[in-house]
Amino acid sequence: MSPFKSYKQIKLAVDKLLNSEVGVKLSDVLFLLLYLVFQLIVLVTLLITLFKSGAL
Repeated sequence: MSPFKSYKQIKLAVDKLLNSEVGVKLSDVLFLLLYLVFQLIVLVTLLITLFKSGAL
């Protein structure tokens, strides 16, 4: 899956949540939460790596 397609799916899920549509699927919400958790893990890992290498 390309990053752009993934971004479009996340944007669609957020738009659905913000518009409070009745047809929001649970899978959309779970996908958004999973994506955010994954991004947080990547960010923390990157920061730890940068601190250990002395770049920060």
